[in-house]
Amino acid sequence: NMRSNLPKIVSTKYVVVQRVYDIVTGIRFTKKERAAFQAKSALGKGPAVQIDTLRVSIARQYVAEKENKIVFLGDSKYNIPGLLNKSGINSVSVADGAAGTGAAKKLWINKTPKEILEDLLIAKDVIESGNVFSAKALVLTPSAMARLRRPYSDANPVPLITWLKENITFDKILVSNQMATANNGLGVDCFLMMDDSPEVAQIVITSDLSLGEPIYDILGTSEQVVEESIAGTIIRHPSAIYVGKGI
Repeated sequence: NMRSNLPKIVSTKYVVVQRVYDIVTGIRFTKKERAAFQAKSALGKGPAVQIDTLRVSIARQYVAEKENKIVFLGDSKYNIPGLLNKSGINSVSVADGAAGTGAAKKLWINKTPKEILEDLLIAKDVIESGNVFSAKALVLTPSAMARLRRPYSDANPVPLITWLKENITFDKILVSNQMATANNGLGVDCFLMMDDSPEVAQIVITSDLSLGEPIYDILGTSEQVVEESIAGTIIRHPSAIYVGKGI
């Protein structure tokens, strides 16, 4: 979840107007479900994962996924830009590798660890070229992360991910499904590298995640709203963000 890795907005020297996006879901229990749950709990035969806790967790996960989508992709209807599509970011197709043909030459599954490392070093060099920003956060697809967990070579069994943490000093290396073709709107898998300091980007949460009071109908069914309000991400320095496409 990117929310835990980008600081919330506290103060600013200028005014930025962004519309607020409400994320709303809910949880529901019938009267019979509550009665059965209470009876089993009294007998010590309740489920391994409590029903009420499980449903709240599922609702929270739904909100977290929607939040990530807003952070990375924004929302054109609300005129909210995302980290992957903000005007002015460095959005670049990665270099071809030696293996494969056509677009497959860019795929990390076909690249050597050295070629993958070169893709990442190019991104880092672009972000840090003016000696103002520092590339500290890297976000990958699940498959890209799996590729980095493989040994660098037969002669050097250290996984590439370990080498990156020890030599490039990323503060955060994260995995997000929003980097995948099916979600990112780019048509290809990508990675995101950025300076994640508050001077560069901040998530704006206008109303934190909350669980409403239960409301009962005449049959005793209860419903509770789970909601959060977010205005997306304030991106002050898009040049400190690099999207590597085609991996």
